[in-house]
Amino acid sequence: MVFRLASLDLLTNEVIKRMINKFKQTEIPRLNKLYNYYLDKNAVLLRTQEDETKPNNKIAHPYAKYITDTFTGYFMGEPVAYLSDENIESYKAILAYNDEEQENTNLARDCSIFGRAWEELYIDDDGLIRFTTIDPREVIAVYDEKIDDELLAVVRFYEKYNVVDDKTYLIVEVFNKDEVVTYQTGLGVDYLTEIDRKQLAFGFVPFVLYKNNKDDLGDYEEVLTLIDAYDSLVSDGINDFDYFCDAYLALYGYTADSDDIAQMKKNRVLLMDQGTDAEFLIKKGDSAGLETAKNRLEKDIHKFAFVPNSSDESFSGNTSGVAMRYKLLGTENVASIKEQYFRKALTNRAEIISTMMPKFRLPSFDFRGLTINFTRNLPVNEDDVTAMVKNLNGVVSKETLLAQLPFVTDAKEELDRLQKEQAQSVYNLVGYKKQQTESE
Repeated sequence: MVFRLASLDLLTNEVIKRMINKFKQTEIPRLNKLYNYYLDKNAVLLRTQEDETKPNNKIAHPYAKYITDTFTGYFMGEPVAYLSDENIESYKAILAYNDEEQENTNLARDCSIFGRAWEELYIDDDGLIRFTTIDPREVIAVYDEKIDDELLAVVRFYEKYNVVDDKTYLIVEVFNKDEVVTYQTGLGVDYLTEIDRKQLAFGFVPFVLYKNNKDDLGDYEEVLTLIDAYDSLVSDGINDFDYFCDAYLALYGYTADSDDIAQMKKNRVLLMDQGTDAEFLIKKGDSAGLETAKNRLEKDIHKFAFVPNSSDESFSGNTSGVAMRYKLLGTENVASIKEQYFRKALTNRAEIISTMMPKFRLPSFDFRGLTINFTRNLPVNEDDVTAMVKNLNGVVSKETLLAQLPFVTDAKEELDRLQKEQAQSVYNLVGYKKQQTESE
């Protein structure tokens, strides 16, 4: 849901309350459902039977977690690399201070689950620039009505329990580029009482949006019905098995009282009169058809979520890097879309931080000259990569070539080391020749 206003002056308390209530009614149920599936709290767990005497197995399969964790590991399992013609060591120090690798993983995970992720930038108690992931279920974005979608404000709301008066309040924080105003209200959002107001030094609304795709869809959102069908199919299969275990015994032509039946059940022996018969009444099921349906659903879940089944026979054996990439073509296509939106958000983060750096007496840089490289988390044939780097020597810059090597995390730093080693080697060589000449 997107809220737009012609100007910030229209963001009154009444409008804020209306936005929160609307967000709670429309977005929160969807986002909570997606998160529940990630926790394997699927719809099948809420299933009831009209006849309480019948078996009601509820088998939930964590396909949603598998899809998200696979995509997150594939897309963000390797650290993001930053290159620039300018000195960006101060910027990298800020990223390291904020545990940027873990932060990016958290953002990629939220994108996969909810379809989007939010990051808040702030100044900590030590006066340092920080950024952290914010739950998308707590953030409402307010944009202007222009074509470029400028972020006018962000409304963040979350519940807070006050142990003193034993009450739970809703805290509402309204951010714009100049200040943040904090309100307190009841869970019904029937009033807004201002409890704090602070000035902001960023010059931007201190939030960055990370989108999973254009439509803000989660990675497993479109296969939820397939997951539900698989859960139901397996649960009903277990129900049928329970039916078989609890089958009724039919005695034909034989009359027995309850004590006789109890005794036969205890001794596991039937004493039958001549001409009588006995058999279990069981529900006959099509086990072969059940397995076929399960296999079809499983394939469809992986197919339409674009996540491979790693236990499939086609992934066994020593598969070359090229062959593996063909098998992961669907996954790679989705990851490429993720990369485009993630790069845009990381650039936005860099813009905000670079604007703040001079205020902390740190050398700023032009964020537009920042190159952001993503590396897929795949088994790499280092011999092939090394051969490729050697073949491109003299065609591509050494820094770019070094960035291709999977064991090099900072190409610029590695290039500096290489140049120092070469200079040292040349110096030693010259010194050796000079000594040799003097001795002659």
